[in-house]
Amino acid sequence: MLLRLHEYFSTRNESHAAVLQQGSLRIDTVTQSASIGHLPLSLSAQGLRLLQLFLQHPGRVFSRQQLLDAVWGNYGAIEPRSVDAQIYRLRRQLEEHGQGELLESVRGQGYRLRPDVRRKDPLPGGARFSL
Repeated sequence: MLLRLHEYFSTRNESHAAVLQQGSLRIDTVTQSASIGHLPLSLSAQGLRLLQLFLQHPGRVFSRQQLLDAVWGNYGAIEPRSVDAQIYRLRRQLEEHGQGELLESVRGQGYRLRPDVRRKDPLPGGARFSL
């Protein structure tokens, strides 16, 4: 009971955007963790920041340069194609959980998180967790 009260009051003081979610895809910005359903995603720091940016702006197309600026900052040695590699890795992890179609390449423009994709059950065979 005390733990629940502590969690309640500590989260009330946090930013209202502590959890970003679209369907079963979820990022907790406080713990810097991502999951699909109850299954955690093992993302790099850049992968997590990319996914967070996409979840904050679903449907918005980001160019490679915009993603470089937002995720990597002012690192002059980073090539724009580094974004492609990170998107590839991120998409591959999402595909492992049946969510690969969420990230869309927009030819000649960049990438976006599709807000209208019908999500598949993240567990094989439709299995559910029970407590």
